[in-house]
Amino acid sequence: MSSDNELFRGRFDNVPNRKPISVRIFISSTFA
Repeated sequence: MSSDNELFRGRFDNVPNRKPISVRIFISSTFA
């Protein structure tokens, strides 16, 4: 699911950095 992970990364990259970094790490770990 590397393609899905890349899509998610791109989406979060486009989204403003309003959420804490910890949340992004948590989401990345969950989708990893």
